[in-house]
Parts: sequence; structure tokens; C-alpha cells
Amino acid sequence: MISVRRKQRVDPTIPSASMGDIAFLLIIFFMVTTTFSVDKTNVSLPVSFNRVDVERGAGVIAIERDGNLHFTSGEEMSREILINDLVALASQVIVADPAHVFIIKADTDTRYYYINQVMESLRDSRVVNINLLTMQRKTPL
Repeated sequence: MISVRRKQRVDPTIPSASMGDIAFLLIIFFMVTTTFSVDKTNVSLPVSFNRVDVERGAGVIAIERDGNLHFTSGEEMSREILINDLVALASQVIVADPAHVFIIKADTDTRYYYINQVMESLRDSRVVNINLLTMQRKTPL
């Protein structure tokens, strides 16, 4: 009688030698492609047709409906400030970079009085590049 030798069975496995490399490549990919927002103030923006792209790192002054202000120079997370502190904070940024851009991000229902106070404070700080943030409407009325 012929003796049949039985083959040893090999359990199926997933090769895991390169799993660490793949994980680190994915982490680096997501770190590079993720955008970082320095101002997360929730406001309802007005609508406009024109759009101007502003460089990264622009300072943001967010004005809430009740007049509360949030400030960031574009480098750090925004923080709540008083209108009296705005001149000093903006002046510090302008001393380092006289052409630094500031964006005013105001709620649709914000009284013009608060927006005017912010614009006057920026003028007193010698800020020359000011933009108003709006939502872009795709089609004209």
C-alpha cells in the first residue's frame, strides 16, 4: 500500500510587518492636509457677490450679535476681549508686521455701532488692511 504523506496545514495570516509604516504615513497625510481654524466663533454671516481671497495668518475680530468680541492675530486661538483692549492688541501685531491683514467677522444681526467701534479701534491702531467676511452668493438676484 502506498503511504500518502499529509501536508502540514498553514493557517492564513495577514502580514503585519509594514502596518506601522502605513499607520505613520496616514497620520502624516492627515496632519498635512487638515486645515486649522483659529476662530471658531459661531456667527451668521451676511451675503455678498464679491470674493477676495485673504492670505493665511490674517487676524480675525469676530463680533457676536450682542457685541462680544473675539480676537486672534492669526497665530493663536481666538479669545474673548473687551473693545478697550483691541487697540493695544492690534498695535502689537502691527508693530511686528505693518501690512498685517485683519478680517472683521460680524453676525448679520450685529448693530452697526459695534462694527464701527471695531473699525475705529483698528484705525487708531494704524491697521491699513481690513476685510469684511461674508458668505458668497453664487447667482445675482
